[in-house]
Amino acid sequence: MSAYCKETDVLDKYKKYLNSISSIFDEKDFGKWSLDLNTKHHEVDQQWLDILGVPECELDYTEDDCAKRIHPADFERTKAATYRILRDKTFKSIEFRMRHHDGYWIWVENFGGVCRYDNKNRPVAVSGILRNITREKISRINIQKNEKRFRELLDKLPNIAVQGYDRHRRIVYWNKASEKLYGYTKEEVWDRKIEDLIIPLSMREDVISSIKNWVEKGVVIEPSELTLMRKDGSSITVFSDHILLDDGDGNPTLFCIDVDLTKEKIAQNRLEWLASFDTLTQLPNRQQFVSYIDRLINESSRMDRCFSLSFIDLDNFKTINDSFGHDVGDSLLQQVVSRIRNILRSYDFLARFGGDEFILLSPYEHIEENTALFEKIINILQTPFYIDKHELHISCSIGVSLFPENGEERHTLLRHADTAMYKAKTLGKNRFVFFSNALNSIIQKQLKTQTLIREALKHDRFQLYYQPIVDTNSEKIVYLEALIRFRSSDGEIILPGDFIPFAEKSILIDKIGKWVIDKVCRTLRQWQDIGLSPRVKINISGHTFSFFDLDSQITKKLDQYNISAEQLGVEITEDTLIDNYEEAVKTIQNLKKIGINISIDDFGTGYSSISYLKKFPLDFIKIDKSFIHNIAAEETDRKLVSAIVTIGKSLNLKVIAEGVETKEQLDYLRLIDCDYIQGYYFHKPMSSKKIIELMSAAKADR
Repeated sequence: MSAYCKETDVLDKYKKYLNSISSIFDEKDFGKWSLDLNTKHHEVDQQWLDILGVPECELDYTEDDCAKRIHPADFERTKAATYRILRDKTFKSIEFRMRHHDGYWIWVENFGGVCRYDNKNRPVAVSGILRNITREKISRINIQKNEKRFRELLDKLPNIAVQGYDRHRRIVYWNKASEKLYGYTKEEVWDRKIEDLIIPLSMREDVISSIKNWVEKGVVIEPSELTLMRKDGSSITVFSDHILLDDGDGNPTLFCIDVDLTKEKIAQNRLEWLASFDTLTQLPNRQQFVSYIDRLINESSRMDRCFSLSFIDLDNFKTINDSFGHDVGDSLLQQVVSRIRNILRSYDFLARFGGDEFILLSPYEHIEENTALFEKIINILQTPFYIDKHELHISCSIGVSLFPENGEERHTLLRHADTAMYKAKTLGKNRFVFFSNALNSIIQKQLKTQTLIREALKHDRFQLYYQPIVDTNSEKIVYLEALIRFRSSDGEIILPGDFIPFAEKSILIDKIGKWVIDKVCRTLRQWQDIGLSPRVKINISGHTFSFFDLDSQITKKLDQYNISAEQLGVEITEDTLIDNYEEAVKTIQNLKKIGINISIDDFGTGYSSISYLKKFPLDFIKIDKSFIHNIAAEETDRKLVSAIVTIGKSLNLKVIAEGVETKEQLDYLRLIDCDYIQGYYFHKPMSSKKIIELMSAAKADR
């Protein structure tokens, strides 16, 4: 070992160098060498010879012998490195290729430096360590090739933004998708720190710490959703994942892979909005209402405050929707909501509960504040709506329950407001009603009656009675009016006034109408078969008249039982004409085409006018019995009845007075030339069997 520099422990220096680059070393992998700069004598050990596969006998131990084993492409670079070592008087490492004794090239790392000086401090000897790094170099080259291919692949990804940065967080890679996503070009970001570009100020400390912990301690950055910053200052949400790659020389590159979540966020926000809002009216929906009222109940209980829950139902909206189509109906709902919103206060909460039903929550200190609001809502709907050249009229019925007076939990308040709303409907609509305990019994009766109606339909418990209508002068029967009743399971007879109003609140009224049409036609057939041919009038509800395809249903039954249309008449109320004008016109025209006569029932009690009557091809008007009752004693009633008869005559309509019970009433009606009479003075309602007896006897008298 005398040839090696004793003044400097080269091996120790190399070990320290390897430690500095975190490389694993084993002394048996090292070959030692030294070179006398004066004599050019080159000394090597056995391990050096083994690395190059050179037999000791074939080595001449000269500098030239060593130099000729260096790859020609690396020679000048190696020569220059040696010069720098002598100039700088330091130890350095250089990698180059050398020819193995078997003829192939190997990669080596040569670590060396000046180890001895003369008395003038001039280098006289160099010494060093040679190590075979072929496998490491090939692996490193492959890593670099793979990284190149990796980067080329990342550049081609159109929607995945990838940024690479070193251990100091300086950008070393920025693909085109990153340019598009964040707004910076590659040139703008190069060698700048990532936190100065896209990391919001509030996140910077955490980001710097996370990168440092991964590079130095191996603490992996977990994938996550982040809100980062674009060049223009706007925010962008991405899903971010990270990969840490090493170039083989201990230089880590952290690649951040970001996927733009903008579309997903928009879709997510849309879904969240749809879960809470009604798309047509933009109002909170039932789900959001539930969340809101539950919070309001808790807050109001804690703060000892009051609020009202108002159930708003649009009157006759279904009629408009069915008559003009859903597009018109939708537009009407939107305009209704717009009007109501314009008068609400900042602390009112309006939600669409479903269909044409809305819920309004309104805190108050004095209930008069909310009463004034309800009046405004009703008033603003009085002005006509104009949609697709249609002039539409609509009103609303409002039921109100109060917290905590009428209930302290959501379901109770809703139920009570619904009860009050139905009361508003029964009182004539277009009004608001506050809940009271007395209303509960009304709703219970409604539910009970509707149940009885369903049972009557199911078990065929309905019955028809017939009340004759007679000619005022001849007193002969000219028509019969079919009047419906039903017998409950306990045998009680239920009259129309006790169940028809409840049936009209549901589709039960259409089912009843269908039953009546079939029963009357079947009975007419039976009467014809025994030689009787009376004409029968049937009462049809407003909904059944306008939306039950009535003319088709009647035609079907006339054909089924082979009955003439002249034997059948239909009675409707004035409100039917007003509420469902366009559908009413259409239905009347269709009924007239097939020969059905039309009567206006209870004339004088509704809201029609002579101008309306002129527009319809009607046949009869029936004076309501409330006007007949006092005509013998009350001058006002006599004038009213006389006026109605005059109106009828002027419109070429036959006039029927119903509820006639005394001779005095009859005499006056004869005096004013009323055409027909109906009432107990002549006949009470009777069964089909009694009608057969009555009409058979009348036929025998003729």
